[in-house]
Amino acid sequence: MTEFFETRAGMRFLEHTVPSLVSAIERLAAAIERIADSQVRVGSQQPLQENVDDPEGRRTPDPQPPQR
Repeated sequence: MTEFFETRAGMRFLEHTVPSLVSAIERLAAAIERIADSQVRVGSQQPLQENVDDPEGRRTPDPQPPQR
């Protein structure tokens, strides 16, 4: 029986699809790091407060950032 990697579809998957997926994941990771870094620099680590409008009482970020 022919192994998947020996088939035309298997070769395309291993030579094109897998490297494309890895590249996309690397770009996503870099974008997430940039977003996280910019949020830390801006100081968006806002304290959470009770959301009185939410019947389940979920916590949400404080609508006003802290004054510096």
